[in-house]
Amino acid sequence: MISSKQALLARTMLDMSQAGLAKTLGWAHQTVSKIEKGTVNPPASRLKELEEFFGNAGVEFLDGDGVRRSYGIRRLTGSEGFKEFFDDIYNTIKKHGGDIFLRNAPDEAFTKWSNAMEFTAAHIERMKELKNYKFRILIEDGDLNTVSSDYAEYRHIPSNLYGSMPIYGYGPKCAVLTLKKNPTIYIFDDHDVVEGFRNEFNQFWKQSKPIE
Repeated sequence: MISSKQALLARTMLDMSQAGLAKTLGWAHQTVSKIEKGTVNPPASRLKELEEFFGNAGVEFLDGDGVRRSYGIRRLTGSEGFKEFFDDIYNTIKKHGGDIFLRNAPDEAFTKWSNAMEFTAAHIERMKELKNYKFRILIEDGDLNTVSSDYAEYRHIPSNLYGSMPIYGYGPKCAVLTLKKNPTIYIFDDHDVVEGFRNEFNQFWKQSKPIE
């Protein structure tokens, strides 16, 4: 389990206040403060929850009370993680703009795991308000579900080139997703990784065709 010093260092690394962390976790402000000061012995389940939160936010814990960034990889899970992922897409593009690309992901899967049509609709509307990006989506031949067509360009890709692992690039980040019983999203904030996925996408885009 993480130590009180690691809890403090991890929160500082993420530039979060005690109040902000407490609100995110649904805890009382005093709980975070006491854990960081080491004045209480919290249940192991609470320390595990805190450790998992920091780990998903990209913090790695080392021996001897050390912490460090986990090489630009962030992990999100479940429907709430999916919503957090959409928020990260919006906030990242709002700040950086640039290229967005998506392949190997049918629209209905994204709608399902956002857990609410209202959230999906709200995300579409806020993305439409941004004018600083270009969004390209590759879908499998025969798929006519284009829910994001108001702000994205769709093309069909041959079935033999359509993969099983969704890849979503947005600005300086890229995510690899699994969309099974409990979706898991791995977000990479690493230039070389993102450029590798983008170059691969561009090759597939050249082999795609406009939707008729």
